[in-house]
Amino acid sequence: MTEQVPTVSIIVPIYNVEDWLALCCDSLIAQTWTDWEAVLLVDGSPDDSISIARRYAEQDSRFVVKEIANRGLGGARNAAMDVARGEYLFFMDSDDELTPRALEMLMLAAELTDSDIVAGFGQDFDEFERRTRYWTYGAEQFHRRPGTYTLDQMPSLTDDHTAWGKVILRQLIDSEQLSFPEGVHCEDIVFSLKSQLTANQISIVTEPVYLHRRHGAAISADYLRPKTLGDWLQEAGRTLDIIADADEALRHHYVMNHTLRQWMTRATGFDRIADAEHLAGVESMAARILELGKGGIDELNSYPVALLRAFAAHIPSERWSSVEGSPLVAPAPDSFGASAPALLAIGDTLDLSAADEASIAVALVLHGVVGPLANGISDPDAERLLSRAAAVLDAAGQPALESSTLQGLNAAGPLPPRSREAALELLSGRVTCSSAVTRIRSSNTQVSLTGHLSTAHAQHGPEHFQLVAVTESGRVLTSPAGVTRSGDDIVWHAVVPKSAVDAGPVSLRLRRIRRYAAPADLVLTLDAEAPTDVQVTREAPLALQIDSAGRDQAVTVASEQKRLYTFPNWYSNPYMTMLHAEPAGDGYELPGTVDPNAFMRELKNSRSHGPIHIHWTSPLIEKRESKEKAEAFVDDFISALKKARSRGRGVLWTVHNALPHDSKYPETAIRLHAEIARVADIIHVLSAPTVDAINGVYELPEHKVRVLEHSSYMGVYGDREPMSVAREAVGASPEARTVLFFGQLRPYKGLDQLFDASILLQEHHPVELLLAGKPAPELKSELQRITGSGVAVTSALRFIEDNEVAAWFSAADVTVLPYRKVLNSGSMMLAATFGVPLVLPAEEALLADYGDEPWIRFFDTDRAAASIAEILADDWYLKSEARQAALDFARGRSPVAMSRGYAELLREAQALVAEKE
Repeated sequence: MTEQVPTVSIIVPIYNVEDWLALCCDSLIAQTWTDWEAVLLVDGSPDDSISIARRYAEQDSRFVVKEIANRGLGGARNAAMDVARGEYLFFMDSDDELTPRALEMLMLAAELTDSDIVAGFGQDFDEFERRTRYWTYGAEQFHRRPGTYTLDQMPSLTDDHTAWGKVILRQLIDSEQLSFPEGVHCEDIVFSLKSQLTANQISIVTEPVYLHRRHGAAISADYLRPKTLGDWLQEAGRTLDIIADADEALRHHYVMNHTLRQWMTRATGFDRIADAEHLAGVESMAARILELGKGGIDELNSYPVALLRAFAAHIPSERWSSVEGSPLVAPAPDSFGASAPALLAIGDTLDLSAADEASIAVALVLHGVVGPLANGISDPDAERLLSRAAAVLDAAGQPALESSTLQGLNAAGPLPPRSREAALELLSGRVTCSSAVTRIRSSNTQVSLTGHLSTAHAQHGPEHFQLVAVTESGRVLTSPAGVTRSGDDIVWHAVVPKSAVDAGPVSLRLRRIRRYAAPADLVLTLDAEAPTDVQVTREAPLALQIDSAGRDQAVTVASEQKRLYTFPNWYSNPYMTMLHAEPAGDGYELPGTVDPNAFMRELKNSRSHGPIHIHWTSPLIEKRESKEKAEAFVDDFISALKKARSRGRGVLWTVHNALPHDSKYPETAIRLHAEIARVADIIHVLSAPTVDAINGVYELPEHKVRVLEHSSYMGVYGDREPMSVAREAVGASPEARTVLFFGQLRPYKGLDQLFDASILLQEHHPVELLLAGKPAPELKSELQRITGSGVAVTSALRFIEDNEVAAWFSAADVTVLPYRKVLNSGSMMLAATFGVPLVLPAEEALLADYGDEPWIRFFDTDRAAASIAEILADDWYLKSEARQAALDFARGRSPVAMSRGYAELLREAQALVAEKE
């Protein structure tokens, strides 16, 4: 009789945990997934843990108890793996617990995806059962929907360095001969990295599966224990040896995120490191991080860079040993009185005439003294501390100041200390990284700011910006800042509520948020020629106030109706961000909704004002339960739209498609579009031939039609990457002819035609397909067909993040959009932005607009697969002339120009309403 093998073996090393072992075992018995075994490996434990383990084994045969002489955590895990029989392994510490559905969620995902590793996230919990997310689970993949990734697609998978919280295919462990080092703490970081690097793919369950108990006896309770620190230096060094050979993107992420974060916890406690060899090890580790993180260093703020350079130069061991206190401890109200003087003392050891040491001193003083006081920390000796800090900043000089970043401002509470304003005043005369404000406009509800940003602040990897407003009372307000770029012209727009400015002076900063860095604030300065209708009370850092005259003026602004309501307001869509940049800078409020019912309430609200812009119509009717309900909604919607129009609200409609793609109710959709066309004041089309293409379905009155072409995405997704780097990043072959399909994979997009063409080319002109986008469920069989056809396929079948777009287009030789029906395409403009030649269907509207473009070819829709194959068999798209033509096309369609044209449409729409009144 064949012994049944459990699907998962849970490895539980046991040492001195009699207080918690029963809770651990109870959490296993409570699992909804029942096909498991638990290997309880008692590692020479001096307490009575063995009796508890045996009791559970007697009650439940799924518990297997083994006892060995003490070998430490790594040795115990290795011994348990020798006993385990499961197809997957799950490592668990014996003082921790699992959530009830942990194994069920992980194993179902493993069965569905065939991934070598499936992970959920862990939570810390204490004696009071308070739970917080364990620090390594803050990475990007744990803040999305459940997904499956490779390391190329998601380098942050390596942030999860713990052995626990995941199932790992036993075959992977055996084939790579993976085991844990014995006799050391931090035993899991090398094992985790090696398993991640060799896994075929890793799936993420974005639910808590593991409960990590915090108590004083845990190894992780103190990172600076001599044994723990020494072992970390050894094991972290091994991970750097391993990751040194990885591709640049993965290496940068691991070193600048994972290793650096762990290093910072050790370096900032250098004063507690008694062993000179250990301190020398921390210093040597800094030098390795700087070496391996070249290119990623630019994405850090100045404080961690300063620490790395100080430690790499052996400054702590040579100069800081005599300083009393903990100068690098994180600034906090209860420790600031000791840490700030200590930090200034180590600043006194630096040579401010040397550029490197001056930059280090400035970064330390801003982070540890001035920044905390500006953030509202109170100290009776603040005046003297700021005086000493000012002396350091002045002696360091302007170049050192300009290379330093300020930590993000936080709320200071209702009664901020006087030292807060003194710290801000100190900063106002010593401008660090800054951005010039070129226009300030106020409306009845908000103040809108426009500024220019130097390329030095926006060229190093993915980032986004926020406007930060700090009121006189210490309240901090943040709002997103939209950034557009045309060549070297980088412009940002943001708004602050007028109620905040009304209440008193408001200090403003532009906050930069990057991948590897804590938020940093750029000082805002007022351009000398900037038009403004508010009172500027301080120019650096910029502070504003509405005076009584301004308040009276703001009341009259309501009649200007500086408000634009958008449906659906898909502001995550970069097209919408680009379109609204100029109106935002012109003082418009930009509310909106994606909810049809909320849109109806807006239309029926007699107090609402300002133009209405309708974009995509599919959310209005496509989710209705029946055609009858869709028709009834159209009746109510058009009635409400007419009434809103009669109250003086201009109506704009952008025709993105003739009808919603794959419409459930095409006849209702036609009626909806025809009715909107009759009500609208302006009908915005993205190309002139759109009118002819649509008029056979419903009528677009020509006197209402305005053409405003879709811009390129220049400056939105970054610059084109070298093809070799991009192909390595997405996992494509370095030599193949690569054909990209980018965007959601939907039936109407004709993927089957592209797949058939690729199969036809396989014998004499093989291509590699790059598929980047989330597929509809209906395409499952098509995807299985192409992956089983012999055609090379590299894919990321999921939502593509903004910071990945450049790599996919830069890796492609040509982009093919094999659509069956199309009027306009953002993917087309993306291809142009990155200089990628394009293949489109020979639709009349597309031919009329782009028929003479040398970077575009058109396939015959009557014989689509054969025609696409013929076009791809030629080498026209490999020539530099085609790429250059695409780039020239993109440069001629500036996002800034499109947004300015849109602002003109808004003004015209309101003027038309006024004429009819």
